[in-house]
Amino acid sequence: MDNNSLSDDEAFAIIRAILCLYSNNIPERLAGSTDEKHVEPLLRKAFGISKEQYDEISKKILEYSPKQITKSELQLRYAWRDNHPMYKSEAFKNLKGHEIWKKAELQEISEMLKETDLSESPVARNKSSHPSIKEIFGQTLKKHTQQFGKNESGDIQQGYLILVKAFVQVSIGSQYNSFDCQPLRESFLPKQKNELVTLGLLPELSFILTEYCQLYGIRQFYRYLVIFDILSSKFDDNFNQLNLLLECFEKLMDIRGMDSEKDTITIQEDAYYNRVSFQLFEILKYRLGKYRFCFSPRSTTNDNSNSIAVALKLLTIINKELEWNVDIQQLLASCIVDCTEKEFTILYENRWSQLKNSNFIEIYTLSKTVQDVVDAIKVDFSYFHPTIKEYGFQHIHNVCETFAKFINSKISIVNQKFSKEAHTQRKGDTMECSPWLSCIFSELVPGLLEFNNLTMQYFGKKLIPLDGDILFFAGKLVLNRIEILNYTISKVFDSETWKPNGKGVLHSTGSVDFFFYLVECFKSIQSVETNLSLTNNPLVRSFASYLDKTFVIYNQAIRSKIILDLNNDGHQKFIATTIESKMSRKIKNTKDYFIELCGNTKFTIPPSNCSLNERMCVQINTFEQSRILLDDFDTSFNYIFKDNLNDIFVAFKKNWKLLIPFYVYKLNFALKPMIQKIAFLKDDITKEKKLLIQFIEDNLAIGYKCLFPNIFTRFLKNLFKIIIININELILPKNFKNWNIKVVDNLNTLVNELTGIFHGNGLGLSKGSIYKDLRRVLKIMELYRFQVPQLIDFHKIILKIEQIQLKPDINNQDTYDSSILKSECVNIMLYFREDKEMDGYLKSLKL
Repeated sequence: MDNNSLSDDEAFAIIRAILCLYSNNIPERLAGSTDEKHVEPLLRKAFGISKEQYDEISKKILEYSPKQITKSELQLRYAWRDNHPMYKSEAFKNLKGHEIWKKAELQEISEMLKETDLSESPVARNKSSHPSIKEIFGQTLKKHTQQFGKNESGDIQQGYLILVKAFVQVSIGSQYNSFDCQPLRESFLPKQKNELVTLGLLPELSFILTEYCQLYGIRQFYRYLVIFDILSSKFDDNFNQLNLLLECFEKLMDIRGMDSEKDTITIQEDAYYNRVSFQLFEILKYRLGKYRFCFSPRSTTNDNSNSIAVALKLLTIINKELEWNVDIQQLLASCIVDCTEKEFTILYENRWSQLKNSNFIEIYTLSKTVQDVVDAIKVDFSYFHPTIKEYGFQHIHNVCETFAKFINSKISIVNQKFSKEAHTQRKGDTMECSPWLSCIFSELVPGLLEFNNLTMQYFGKKLIPLDGDILFFAGKLVLNRIEILNYTISKVFDSETWKPNGKGVLHSTGSVDFFFYLVECFKSIQSVETNLSLTNNPLVRSFASYLDKTFVIYNQAIRSKIILDLNNDGHQKFIATTIESKMSRKIKNTKDYFIELCGNTKFTIPPSNCSLNERMCVQINTFEQSRILLDDFDTSFNYIFKDNLNDIFVAFKKNWKLLIPFYVYKLNFALKPMIQKIAFLKDDITKEKKLLIQFIEDNLAIGYKCLFPNIFTRFLKNLFKIIIININELILPKNFKNWNIKVVDNLNTLVNELTGIFHGNGLGLSKGSIYKDLRRVLKIMELYRFQVPQLIDFHKIILKIEQIQLKPDINNQDTYDSSILKSECVNIMLYFREDKEMDGYLKSLKL
């Protein structure tokens, strides 16, 4: 045999295993499979030896077989070679070989010791202190079976240990002496307690071990100790394997406690027992330092079993049994805190490696890590906490505090790095929340909130303060939402088609889309505020304070789209400036606004662009729809903004009030020439008047159909006013060149017909409103019908009124400022200057 391959202990262990196959104790169920022919391959595989090596070992069995044996040889056989006499029996293969050998052995011993007179009676023997033949046999066999020491060739117990380890390795598919520390498979574990000493070995190998123990006197304590050693080095952390270890240790404790056994345990066995127990204790302590991984629910096959409970029990009874006096509670606390610290580091580093290409790795990594931590805490509370708290340790509290310490330190790092970063970024043609800020509130903050909720639920305390660094980021979020809203305005209205958003709807999708964004932005801020448990709504109030400016931009965006069809940058600028100047102050007189718009002579609008259309209606309706949406927004959130939105409501209304005159101003580029043509026609005005009436009715029809009712009413009034202003300019010209009284007659006819159109049988303007606007025109027309003496007398009356400083009754619609009336009267008198009486009167007035 190659001594470099196998030691003598291993060689003799194999020899004994072979000899066991020739025992007369083979059960019937194994009769056909336990002969050397069938087991040889298993033995060779178990020890990794060749056929030649196996044959060489087998020859050792018959190496010592002398017919005569001396006392010294017998002692050598027992004490030094530790070679059981049965190995030499040629009759061993006989079914009765064991009994034959025993009798022959006793006979040989008796013959050898005749000269010592040890066959005398027991009384005489006791006196002479000589042992009997049976005692000699028993003593030598005892020495034979209890021989220890690595340097002793063929040690029986060492051989048993070698066989068990070899058989376990071959059974689990490992090579001999491979130092394979893989846990034993579940299928390899015994199903019954009485099978513990043979584990799940093949029946043939199990028989060899059982027979070995019977033949060579291996006691139960050592058998269980060997299994305890193997299980301690090859177990995983599931319930069944830990429970098997516990059962094995408890069995060893029981044996040690038996009076009949405790005195037979040798110093070497006791040392072996302490060494394996210490190693297991250290392994369990190490695994407690990684308890979430080692004893996770995944390591158990039974939902009702808890592997850490078995591990703690095993740890405790080892400590108690061996009287080590280790403080288990302190040990447990140290292990769990150490485990939590290491786990956070591992979780954080794993996430870091996964997200290493992220631009905002600190935030993303912490966000994901907090989510992992929350999951770990939930498992801890439901699975580990009920068990660990029984040892008097505030497990879940310490776990959460340890995690919180690391999380808070990472939040500080995030704040230091990103506090000066921009909260908004442009991506292509869109404006987005910077990923770092988005990540904080979409991933990190929810994780922190869930962490705090868990700690509050478990022990009534929140461990992550959210009113420091996180509140600072919340302020950044408000600014971001406002900036995105402001940018959204241009995106919404740049893509707006200005078409009704459905049948019977008077507005487009633009305002609806914007308010959808507004609601979402507000909800995100309100959600953060609620989640952070902030009082007095600081984020909402901050958000509201920025909305005024946002809606200024919103209104300007709509107005800019409305004036785009002017097709002249200068014209657009003129209109935009005029309207903007009126936004900052109250408009007292629409006429002045009309005169300011119509007073420009630089710009014109082609007739094709002078009519009201659906697009224009939808555009101006957006302001009123926005008022409705803003009111719904305010109502839906229970008026949380209080009075902060009042100016925005006013601004919406003011915008469409200022834009209606602009619409009428556009129509006036068509109206004015048509009215002028009617005024100066010397022939019948019916045709031209019909064209004008048709133009007015067409525009009113569009307005009635497409404008909100309150805006249409305003449009109706403004359209009537611009017509009256045009008529007034014609009947009070700056000079009367090419002018005659027929102008008054033509316009009077037109006014009469327009009155009916704008009244619309009660559906349009009221008669009172119409009369109020027409009052001045009618008065002037009436003055044209005065005779010269009447006109002169009327002027004198006006002068007398001024002298006595009478003021017109502003509540009386039939009166107006005498200075205006005097000016208009003088203008009319100038028309009649060709009359001598009028000429003389005017000269007296120095006119």
